[in-house]
Amino acid sequence: MTHERGNPLAFRSPLMLDDFELNNERSCDWSAALVQYAVAQRPASAELLKQWITHWNWPSYLSIEALVELFGQPPRPLQPEPVAAAKVRAAHRALLARCGLNMVEI
Repeated sequence: MTHERGNPLAFRSPLMLDDFELNNERSCDWSAALVQYAVAQRPASAELLKQWITHWNWPSYLSIEALVELFGQPPRPLQPEPVAAAKVRAAHRALLARCGLNMVEI
């Protein structure tokens, strides 16, 4: 087993990241399909979903800020905090657009 800086899971990290990415893609696919179906069946659902997103955007983005701060710390920072936060926000906006729920930037 390879140990990188004392981390017994270091050799598994690339494989785990690939799995996480595939799982994220699958989750986004399901979420977008579900939203599109729900809105097609009941168009008024779009407004309800937008209200829910508006309500939860700010607290979720605050959580993102806290997490990127944690992952940006030594001994091996993953990315600079502003870059990581911008990537997460961009991914969130892309998912909302894919669902047809484009929102005003918060």
